[in-house]
Amino acid sequence: ATAEQWGNLQSLLLDVFQHNRITQAELNKAKTRVKQGIEASRDDLSTRASETFYQSLYPNHPYGAIGQRVLDSLDSIS
Repeated sequence: ATAEQWGNLQSLLLDVFQHNRITQAELNKAKTRVKQGIEASRDDLSTRASETFYQSLYPNHPYGAIGQRVLDSLDSIS
């Protein structure tokens, strides 16, 4: 995931905690945008290289799959 994507996710979470009035439709839209952003970034060669590098550095650690961890955890946010 890129810094911009993490920033978007952090902004979303901060807004949810501060205002606590996000509708399910808005949440679904935001999760879709995050997923699309991660998938789009994976089309970039440098992003794929970074992911591969971190996976080889941290094969059995969460640092090795940050983008995938975000994708996997998005559906648990409600």
